[in-house]
Amino acid sequence: MPTLMPKIRVTVLYFAFIHEITRKKEEIMELSTNTSIKELILIILTRYPNIKNIKNIKISVNYRIVNSNSNLILKNADEVALLPPISGG
Repeated sequence: MPTLMPKIRVTVLYFAFIHEITRKKEEIMELSTNTSIKELILIILTRYPNIKNIKNIKISVNYRIVNSNSNLILKNADEVALLPPISGG
């Protein structure tokens, strides 16, 4: 009998024009327990390839900005937000 990989659930939030690309404000993603931020971003970019065209997206995990190439391992119930660059005027 195959062993099932433990899973976690994280909430991913999409803001501004990232929300327009995904057509979602948020989604719950089920991931393997050892998924890093870097791996999650690759999953998101595979689902929504047009996000690649946006420069300078910030990533936050539980309200703290992290590097999108981070090897930080996500935990169950983490909240990850994709924040587009903000322009003012």
